[in-house]
Amino acid sequence: SGVMRGAGDTVTPMWISLCTTVMLRVPVGEDSICMDRKLLIAYLISLAEKAGVKFLYDTEILSPVTESGRVKGLNLSDGEIRYALYADLVIDAAGMYSPVRRGLPEVCGIEKELESTGVFHVYRAYFKNLTGEKTDPPYLINLFNRNIPGIGWTVTDEKYVDILIGKFGSAGPLTADEVNSSLDAFRKEFPFIGQEILRGGTFIDLPIKRMLPMLVCDGYAAIGDSAGMTVPLNGSGIVLSMNAGKILAETVMKATGTYDKKALWPYQYEYFHHYAKDLIIIDKLKDFFNFVNRSFCCIGNIHVRTCVYQLFTQLCISFLISKINNRKKSVSNIDTLFLYIEC
Repeated sequence: SGVMRGAGDTVTPMWISLCTTVMLRVPVGEDSICMDRKLLIAYLISLAEKAGVKFLYDTEILSPVTESGRVKGLNLSDGEIRYALYADLVIDAAGMYSPVRRGLPEVCGIEKELESTGVFHVYRAYFKNLTGEKTDPPYLINLFNRNIPGIGWTVTDEKYVDILIGKFGSAGPLTADEVNSSLDAFRKEFPFIGQEILRGGTFIDLPIKRMLPMLVCDGYAAIGDSAGMTVPLNGSGIVLSMNAGKILAETVMKATGTYDKKALWPYQYEYFHHYAKDLIIIDKLKDFFNFVNRSFCCIGNIHVRTCVYQLFTQLCISFLISKINNRKKSVSNIDTLFLYIEC
């Protein structure tokens, strides 16, 4: 969820209703909205097709086509035939495990793999709300949720409860037993959370790090999860990626047609200065959580270990809020931060 606002934007953002495909204007004074991402994606695809974009479905990306350090296209497979598709510019939005980024030549200087501290193992599902009851506040963030080194949340609506259970990659994979234990604890605390899954119920990996140090090379630009464009604590990145797309589009339109690293550099520069630099402090907070996990995982008593986690968490949050308050521009325009911590 969220409103896409770029630096200097004057056009009122638009959103899609949860129950209809009618386009609506964001109400005046609203800082955020909720939207059905499937409807948003469908709308964006329709715009692309109207602009002449051709989509290749059931097609696997194998690797980039490179020559003398320049990306010149993609090696693809439709399940039967392997072939190369050439292009003046390859925009890599293939996710955190992108085969394009992983196959880049060393001369590009772009990170190919993410360290475990940059990976967030997540389970997310929307469960039926049995009574229509809502928590106060409706959005609760759980730090080191149920003794899991990571972050979780519950977002309550009259019809559903959005639950996310996330574990830092440095603490190992998120297991089904951990998820089931957390769900049982949530239902014990909030009995209105039903068993019926309305949407989701899957395990995914998300990048939680600030943007890659290098996003572009000759004939190539990374964007979205492939570029690490997420909030480093929870993996949210739709708004960041949409704004990055706008910057990249403007950069490409101004390029001379060579699409080399120099021509694409304004994209990297503008994204960093408008968005990425404000996430550095959150990335450092995430690194500190990983440090706490590594430093205190040897404490055998779960209750004591959890309290130690929370003590350091409280100190970190106090430091973070003080830093935000001292900045002229808020890190993420958050007026109030609700934390739910048990000890």
